[in-house]
Amino acid sequence: MTLLDETLAYAALFAVGPAVTAEIRARLRRPAPLDETYQLFGTVGRARLGLIEAHATITDHAGQLIAEADAKFMRMS
Repeated sequence: MTLLDETLAYAALFAVGPAVTAEIRARLRRPAPLDETYQLFGTVGRARLGLIEAHATITDHAGQLIAEADAKFMRMS
């Protein structure tokens, strides 16, 4: 969950600047062994009126989805 939150936060930071997590929803799709390498990817879908919506995924080396999350952030002024 922490890796997803960090990925989402960096996506929001690069899109609109500093923001804090207001809501996060994560879905764990399959086990993630500790001895594997993973790729994290985050995007901002919508940003308006100080509210930012973002989506993040974790995939394994074969491209299979391990986990994903959606979040809402409030922009810091």
